[in-house]
Amino acid sequence: MRFGLSFNLKISASSQYRNFDFNSMCMFNGKPIAVNSDGIFLLDDSETDNGTKINSIAELPTSILGLMHPKRLRSLYVGYETSGAIKFSVTPDGGDTTSVHLLPAKGRQIQHMGKVHMPRRRKGTYWVFKIENVNGCDFSIDHIQAVPIILSKGR
Repeated sequence: MRFGLSFNLKISASSQYRNFDFNSMCMFNGKPIAVNSDGIFLLDDSETDNGTKINSIAELPTSILGLMHPKRLRSLYVGYETSGAIKFSVTPDGGDTTSVHLLPAKGRQIQHMGKVHMPRRRKGTYWVFKIENVNGCDFSIDHIQAVPIILSKGR
């Protein structure tokens, strides 16, 4: 599998592109250009890749959410905007009890708040959040705020 890496110096962010069959890239007259043995290609900001919807996944680093104690999550508040539904997955320690939630689009594509109600039986010290688009929609996440219930060590 071929892939490409890019780094945005303005915001210090990196991106990985899978199945990226190009051997070089550049900006020319403000437009991204890629090259391979078949020729030169303009990489526009289309919502599809040659007609195929673009899947996007962001998995955040494992977090203790600022509390080094076992905890249950009562709920999560997510600031987001999207052109369609996004899938929000939450996994505590061990990774065998992931809960998956759909956050819907709210009409116009504007930043808004969504609440994720967590199942009561999920508990852990470390947590992982994963965000995926549905049907290739565009999305951005502004913030994620957890509402924890702190447990004693024996629970």
